[in-house]
Amino acid sequence: MAFWPQIPQGKGPAGIEDVRGHYAALFARFGAAPAAMDFTPGKLGAIPGEWVGAVGGDPSRTILYFHGGGFVAGSPESHRPLIGKLVQASGVGAFSVKYRLAPECFFPAAVRDGIDAYRALLAILAKKGGVPACPASTPNPSSAA
Repeated sequence: MAFWPQIPQGKGPAGIEDVRGHYAALFARFGAAPAAMDFTPGKLGAIPGEWVGAVGGDPSRTILYFHGGGFVAGSPESHRPLIGKLVQASGVGAFSVKYRLAPECFFPAAVRDGIDAYRALLAILAKKGGVPACPASTPNPSSAA
């Protein structure tokens, strides 16, 4: 398994803390987060996470970021280098969701947290002038007959 190259064949991680430790080490390879990037603890509705970049920016241009880790590992903190570089390159702020992890929280807790964060972001958009139309629902002028 490429994720744990130093573990002999047939031996998996000892437990969830071992998995999380290996995952954190894997993401440490991305280096440090951009020096000038702001990481501010916050919430979208009841869901905790971190605002990355300009806090209070244009909510219609917000990246809602879900770290990887198979719902058992990872966090906004472990993904700061990656999301910080994404925000820096795009010029768009982000909210990095700190969803609940298994095995401490049973399925579908993490999925529920993601949906709730998304709905909270949509509610913020609605209060500030409406939810932008989905590009797929916008007529394409070149396809008009």
